[in-house]
Amino acid sequence: MASGAEEVDTVDESEDLLALPENDVTVGLEEFDPAKELLGSRTENSKTYIGEDGERLAVVGAGAMHYLEDGSWEEIDLNIDSTATGWEVTKNSFETQFSSSLQDGVTVQFDQNIDPIRFGLNPMPAWFLGEGFSPMPYIEEPATEGVSVGANVIRYPVNINAEIDYVVTSEGVKQNLNIRDMPFAPDGFEGYFGLQETMIIPSGHALFIGDSMIEDGGKLTTTNTSIDIRNIETGELLVVIDRPLIYDQSNVDGDSPDGHLGLYVLRSFGEVIEIATVVDSDWLLSEERVYPVQIDPTISQGTQRSGYAYYYRTTGWWSSTYERAYSTNSLFSVGTCRGYRSVQSCTTSSAYSFYYRYAWYRFDFNNAVPTGATVQDADFYVHMGRYRSGSAQMVMSVLKSGSSQSSNHIDPSSYLFSSGYRLNQMIRNSAASSSTTTLNDPGYYWSGMQSRTLDFNTNGESDIQDAIDGNAAGSNGHVIGLGLRNGNSNEPFWYMCGTSTYSYCNSASELPKITISYTGGSDTSPPQADFAPYTGLTSYREDARTFYIGLTDSSGVDTTSSQGPRLHYRVNNGSYTAVTATSIGTCLAGQKCNFKAQIPAVSLGDYVQYFWAYRDLSTTGPNNGPNTGTTPSGGTGTPASITPPSTPYNYFVQDVEDAPHDQRKSQIAVNEQSNYFYYQARNFFTYQVTMWENNREYMIELDTSNCGTGSSSCFKTSGLQWNAKYMGSRYTTYTTSTSVTAKVASVPGLTFAADDGPGMNLMYYWDTTTSSLGVLGLGTQTGIDELVSGGLTQTTLASGNTDDGYVRVTIPTD
Repeated sequence: MASGAEEVDTVDESEDLLALPENDVTVGLEEFDPAKELLGSRTENSKTYIGEDGERLAVVGAGAMHYLEDGSWEEIDLNIDSTATGWEVTKNSFETQFSSSLQDGVTVQFDQNIDPIRFGLNPMPAWFLGEGFSPMPYIEEPATEGVSVGANVIRYPVNINAEIDYVVTSEGVKQNLNIRDMPFAPDGFEGYFGLQETMIIPSGHALFIGDSMIEDGGKLTTTNTSIDIRNIETGELLVVIDRPLIYDQSNVDGDSPDGHLGLYVLRSFGEVIEIATVVDSDWLLSEERVYPVQIDPTISQGTQRSGYAYYYRTTGWWSSTYERAYSTNSLFSVGTCRGYRSVQSCTTSSAYSFYYRYAWYRFDFNNAVPTGATVQDADFYVHMGRYRSGSAQMVMSVLKSGSSQSSNHIDPSSYLFSSGYRLNQMIRNSAASSSTTTLNDPGYYWSGMQSRTLDFNTNGESDIQDAIDGNAAGSNGHVIGLGLRNGNSNEPFWYMCGTSTYSYCNSASELPKITISYTGGSDTSPPQADFAPYTGLTSYREDARTFYIGLTDSSGVDTTSSQGPRLHYRVNNGSYTAVTATSIGTCLAGQKCNFKAQIPAVSLGDYVQYFWAYRDLSTTGPNNGPNTGTTPSGGTGTPASITPPSTPYNYFVQDVEDAPHDQRKSQIAVNEQSNYFYYQARNFFTYQVTMWENNREYMIELDTSNCGTGSSSCFKTSGLQWNAKYMGSRYTTYTTSTSVTAKVASVPGLTFAADDGPGMNLMYYWDTTTSSLGVLGLGTQTGIDELVSGGLTQTTLASGNTDDGYVRVTIPTD
């Protein structure tokens, strides 16, 4: 090495840069104690923990940490599991199915009420000729390997030099055509090389470039920008096909990590789309190419939570200044550096007067921290890997419209227009939210990613308080943007986790995140319960029962795995069994938190007793600790170790043959039902109501065997909740009047699935102590045991309309 030369790490040539991950994607946050997590406080992108001194620690990520399942926020698990017909990822905000055959492509369902997208059908690497982009198959010797899976990556060999990878992230599915060595082109070839495939999009949707819908009928369209898949009628965005980027090792390891911009070649035939992702052959076959090459289209939910920006000036026979900002989830694009004419800076070229590269992130604090909380401390964590060695100085800024601390907050996703030049300026000019901090060399990025921390200063903590209080950016006032920039004149190029790459930045632990320590006020009372007691009843159903309860507390409800709410039950005066309740949605201090728990099926003749136990998060209760409560009241201890109340709730299960002979059983069956508006109805279910006069129970059985997802769905999955309308008194009679004033009993947390609604049958019951109607889940699946036949048939409404109508049913005399 020449004297004075700077040492730069290189990749071992024996290392397979496209090796599949050896270890599974981590589930959850490894650096925090899971026993301290408040499970009910989860949001899509945040977690909350109990700190050492009783304070709360909120962790807010720049990407999704959880997905919603039956109303509960669950850990995202991106690892690909095998099935009888292929592979799948279902523990995510969308479901992905992989076929055992390369030709059958991938099926991704982003919305249960919308048919899935299929892409990667009949994929063919090809050379493309002329203005019509006529494909000529790229022929090589057949592949010798089979389909292989590593963590969240699945690989389909095409031939000995090409393979197609699919990478599942929390944002979408990334497709890579890997070309390991330079392909042999036909003599004198000039044109393009890429991957042609077929995509099938949902009915009623189309491709849009900007605001313009791509013409139908097979007309050729080309673009190098992102493409939206939108609902034709409403314009609602379903997914985004990100910009076509092409990578080789000169991109990854060189001065320009952004990737080479490719081209989409499209022909639309209604729901069937012929699409090719191509790169010009001059670039592909250049002697400067360092293989392997990856052709990288991605289908994502378009969340725009991370990205990069650059600001530089080139000089020569002309001079020009460039200011750009982009959204990306690629590790190789999210990075920082500063300087020029140095192997340790952004570029070795002397053609630049200056060169700056920034990273940016978007954080949404909505429901992550309760309103009224006071921020005590805040830190930013990001996983980094460097390409150029050495330490680096960094400073972060909460993004504002101007350079002063009092300037307005901005949402970075709203400033990506016009190549993002305004966002670039805001990253560069916003007031510092941290001191300029020297960070130690994290090690070469290919060998791993190391976590580094920046502390927010008082300005930054004040900005986070704004986001908690709803005084920041975004439609809800809870959004902040965060920019990273270097502090010195020459700083080495470091990569930051955006969302994902093959081996790094896939898990919640590796997401960029902000941690906030916060406190609340005084609380000396246990949570207030909202529960309609199901007690003193003789039932004729042995099924499992799912109970729902609402809890409200000013300091928050304890939802840790160790002391979260419990439903305790016993059968025939035996020992109590504790069932850990599941939190539904996000549980915030001062707001009602909903929970559910299930008592398993019992046998005829069994007598069941039960009660709820729960506690809050107060540090001002007994012995400066939490306040414990039970429903019914009277229990003492903790939710996990409780002395039962003296009079728990109870019910008895009796054979219907032993029911009083002077009491009536009535049944009503209703066919052709949908909970969509009538003009949106897609498929229909049947339900049957069974009423027992003597025990105040009303069973609703649902036959959902005809229901599915997408265009076959019977239930809308958002914007609705289960309600029970009743007269306000058990003994009120519905007369011949065409109108009635009814009370509404909502069922908090009883969610909708597109294919089976609540996922179980329902039991409505009357509570005499509160004079209100309660609802519980009955059994573990939907279904009608025996559909009623005969009797009266009613085909017209007594009042109301098609969407909210009422039928007057005449009950025959004895």
